[in-house]
Amino acid sequence: MIKAPSIHDLTSHDHERRKRVEQATEILTYQAWFEYNRARQICDEIDVAFLQALQYHDNPDVNSEVRPLSLFISGEINTGKTTLVIKYMNYCKLIAKKEGIPFSRWDILYYETPVRVTLKRMFSAILETFGIEIHGSALRNTHTDVLIDRIIKELKSRKVRLLFIDEIQNLIKADLEDKKDIFNGFKKLTNQSQTRIILIGTPEAFELFHAADWVEERFRPLNLPAWEINEEYLDLLYSIYKAYGDFLPDWDLTNKDGKINPTIAKLLHKLSRGRLGKLIQIVRYGAVHALLQNRTNITEEDYKTVFHLTYEIMNGKIAVKNRVSKTQKPVKKKRK
Repeated sequence: MIKAPSIHDLTSHDHERRKRVEQATEILTYQAWFEYNRARQICDEIDVAFLQALQYHDNPDVNSEVRPLSLFISGEINTGKTTLVIKYMNYCKLIAKKEGIPFSRWDILYYETPVRVTLKRMFSAILETFGIEIHGSALRNTHTDVLIDRIIKELKSRKVRLLFIDEIQNLIKADLEDKKDIFNGFKKLTNQSQTRIILIGTPEAFELFHAADWVEERFRPLNLPAWEINEEYLDLLYSIYKAYGDFLPDWDLTNKDGKINPTIAKLLHKLSRGRLGKLIQIVRYGAVHALLQNRTNITEEDYKTVFHLTYEIMNGKIAVKNRVSKTQKPVKKKRK
C-alpha cells in the first residue's frame, strides 16, 4: 500500500495557485452586461410593446384602429440576442420591485424553439411553458387549431404581456407544410392573443418569415448587427477591460496611456468577427487559460483557446475539454 506524503505547511506557491484557480472560476461564472446604443434602442422598442400590451390587458374593451406590432429581433449567431432578452426580463423585474408594481411570472415568458421542430411540437412545447403537457397518441389525435386555441386561452387568462420565442431559425429545417401551418399559427396568435410576440433568430429566419405577406403588417424588424471597428467598439472593449482587468494586472488590452491597444482590438475583432457574444467568450476563455498557465496577461494563443477548448464548472472545479472540429472525421479502426 502506497502512502501519500504528508503536507505540514502550505507554500506561497500553493496559495498563489489556489488564488489563480479561484479567480479563473469567478471569471467563468461572472455574467457581465455591457451597455451599447443598439441594445438600448431595441430595449426601448420592447418597452413600447410591453406597455402597449399592459394597457390592452387593463382595458380590453378599448379598440384601436392601429394594429399592434410584435417584434422580430434579427442577428447572426453569437451577436448577443438572447443575452439582450434576458437582460430586459431582469430589468422589468427590477423596475417593478423598485416602483412597487406587481410583477407576475406570467407577465413575460421565454420559450426556445425545439431543434427538431414539427408543427405540433412547436405549439405543444409552448403549452409546456404553462405546465400543460400533451404527448404520444393524445398529441397525435389533437388538431393543431385546438393546440393554438388553448395557447391563446392561456395567454389571455394569465395576462401574458410578452412572449419571447428564441432560436426561431430552427424552423428553417422544418418540412414545407409544417412551416406553412406554423406561420398560420403565429398569425392567429398575433391576431387573437393580446400578447406581443417577439421572435428572435438569424437573418435567414427573418427572410423566411418575411416571405409571408402578413408578417410585415404584424412584425417590426429589429436588427442587431455585428460590430465594426469604431469608437463605440473601442468603448465596449474598455468596458470589458474594466470588468475583468482586476484579475489580470498585466493585461495589455490597454496601453500606458490607458487607451485601448489597437493591435489587440483588431485581433479580437478578427477572431470574433464582430459578434459580441463571441468576443466576450474569447476574452473569458483567454483570461482563464492565462491564469491557469500562471500568467496575468493574455497572449494571442490564449485568445484562440476558445476554438479548441471548453471550460466548465463541475463540482466547484474547472473542467477542461478539447473541442472536436465539425469538419474532423472520426478515425476508423482497421480490422485485424
